[in-house]
Amino acid sequence: MWNLFYNFFASAKSDNSPADALPSVDQMQDILDIKGVGFWDLSWLFWLVAIGLSIVLILLVVFLIYFFFIKKKSPQAIVLTPLQRAYLSLEELEKSQQASKLSVRDFYFRLSEIFRTFLEEELHIMAVEATDEELKRNLNVIERGQQNESGLNWLIEVNALAKYAKYEPNSEEIQKSLATCRDLINDFAGANAAKQGGPV
Repeated sequence: MWNLFYNFFASAKSDNSPADALPSVDQMQDILDIKGVGFWDLSWLFWLVAIGLSIVLILLVVFLIYFFFIKKKSPQAIVLTPLQRAYLSLEELEKSQQASKLSVRDFYFRLSEIFRTFLEEELHIMAVEATDEELKRNLNVIERGQQNESGLNWLIEVNALAKYAKYEPNSEEIQKSLATCRDLINDFAGANAAKQGGPV
């Protein structure tokens, strides 16, 4: 009977012992081997760099294909002489005048601008900002015949009247102004080329 009580108390003691309730070290091995959180895992950086390099490579290939195979060589810009620019500007002015896009006053302002810009670019004299008298003095160094002298005086005079005196030349005078301006431009270009020893 004493053995029965002893066994009962011994089993009760072993069941309530905290040391016996814990698992053994071997049983806790999977808990003890827990690894820290991978804060320094940089595999995402590798993929980010790989994707970035792939995009750059694709763009480079597309650019090279476009540059060497698709893009047409643009024609080189044609450099116009002052004479050519003046002729083109006079043609545009004449078309605008014929289409009645300009008033007579605006027409003569533009005509004077074309003529003076040509003289300044071709002869390298002050013309755009010069007064009429200063322009005549600056042109005295250029050899020109009597016909050009009278044409120049007439063109300057009719320009001044149309721009500042509210004089409205008729269509014949407008056509004469264009023709006189073309002749003067051509003659001044020819005289300048002859002076420099080049072709007209």
